[in-house]
Amino acid sequence: MFSIYHAGFVALALVVLLAFIKGGRLERQAAVVVAVAWIASALVPVANLASPSWALIGIDSALTVYLLYHALYSRRAWTLAAAACALLLLATHAAFALRIELEQWAYFSAYYLWSWGVLASIAAGALWRPRRPA
Repeated sequence: MFSIYHAGFVALALVVLLAFIKGGRLERQAAVVVAVAWIASALVPVANLASPSWALIGIDSALTVYLLYHALYSRRAWTLAAAACALLLLATHAAFALRIELEQWAYFSAYYLWSWGVLASIAAGALWRPRRPA
């Protein structure tokens, strides 16, 4: 059965491909870092769905720091959008950690929404990056 989980990895593969075809060095690097984070998140065992996964929070925190660095020090607008979505990912984790009674579907829906936002930001950066004059 094809789920949002599978669709996410298809979207990830398409964004990585787009970054390598159309993007610059920063877009390619960010696509690889995000892909590594997604794969690491998929490999982390989630023992209890009723509590936050601290390993996932750690992975998302590292990704957020990476994206925040580029948002602060690069001149690319997409990095700001990607960092904002990553911060919202962490806010989603924090909300679930503070209110464990939140519904699982709401937690994962928000998690996927912001994850896809990071992908969309990288795709936008690859498609609309400044070109050097010939």
